[in-house]
Amino acid sequence: GHGSSGVLYGINFNMLICKENGNIDLLRHKHLILFACHSLDFIKRHGLISALGFGEIPTSDYDIANGKLHGLSIKDLNSSDVEYIKTALVRIWKNSLAEANITDRNCFHQAFSFQTIKEIVKCLTTCESRNFRLIADVLYYLKTDMVFID
Repeated sequence: GHGSSGVLYGINFNMLICKENGNIDLLRHKHLILFACHSLDFIKRHGLISALGFGEIPTSDYDIANGKLHGLSIKDLNSSDVEYIKTALVRIWKNSLAEANITDRNCFHQAFSFQTIKEIVKCLTTCESRNFRLIADVLYYLKTDMVFID
């Protein structure tokens, strides 16, 4: 999904979960994995617990064209690089779900971190893009920005 520190968006950027809709409480007392940009900020801002959140997750040409990631310009990435990132994300999710029980957020967090590291190594050793290092950095920040709030 898409997100910001105050809103989780549905398709076509419709405000799905936000203070204005009065539905933040739907997430309280739930075990959450919020795979959306700035979901970690969202979790902290709304005092949610037992939640796994993320930072910036650039997965579109728009994200790349307008983006910096921890001060690192990612504007040199191209559409093929974005597709590489999205394919890597699918593999990370698929392998993490196969490896860990999703109901155990700590175990899932560890599996997701491990699978992300594997994708970073794969990128650094086999990716044919001239931007392979930048792609690896995007994956690295995916891993380091992912935090489990208990």
